[in-house]
Amino acid sequence: MDQQHQPLFIRYRRDWLHETTGYSKSYLCRVATGRSPL
Repeated sequence: MDQQHQPLFIRYRRDWLHETTGYSKSYLCRVATGRSPL
């Protein structure tokens, strides 16, 4: 997934989720693209 083409708010939200939940950003990315269940 090309980071440059992602809307900024999605990237910031993932950073926020990463800080808040402790999930890794790669895990959140897989969840966001539907490759892993929450």
